[in-house]
Amino acid sequence: GGQVIGSTSDDGMEVKDNPVQVQDLFASIGHSFGLDPKKELVTPAGRPVLFAKKGAKVIEQLFG
Repeated sequence: GGQVIGSTSDDGMEVKDNPVQVQDLFASIGHSFGLDPKKELVTPAGRPVLFAKKGAKVIEQLFG
């Protein structure tokens, strides 16, 4: 089993369609746990952190 999202060149070296970034993967993982990837979280020490970088998008095709 598995799923392909997008496509690459024949040699697999270049993304041809539907590229995603690492931060999009992080946003998608957070979304799968019910977290808002755009929400700023606060560590126990009071430090603000983002689950994913600003501009990250959830890869909706993973959840269809």
